[in-house]
Amino acid sequence: MKALPFLSKEDPEIPDSYSVSFLYVNGKKEDFELAQHQLNPSLGVMEFVTSEDLWNWVPLSSLQRLTFDKRFSKLMEIKTKSKEETQP
Repeated sequence: MKALPFLSKEDPEIPDSYSVSFLYVNGKKEDFELAQHQLNPSLGVMEFVTSEDLWNWVPLSSLQRLTFDKRFSKLMEIKTKSKEETQP
């Protein structure tokens, strides 16, 4: 059985995944459970991998708004805290 993608866990507080809602300029809305994402401005897309191992690209020009859940906020809090601890 193939392992599904999840966030790497150096810290046990890191969530396995997080949710994002895409609101498109045409009014359509989609929700995804993500294992990872990144903006690729050179291609003009948001690249992401769902927790079900589906790889996606969404053109930035088609997005009106992105909304991340509280698990993503927790991930950013942990990342910021870790970064502060490693700086001199």
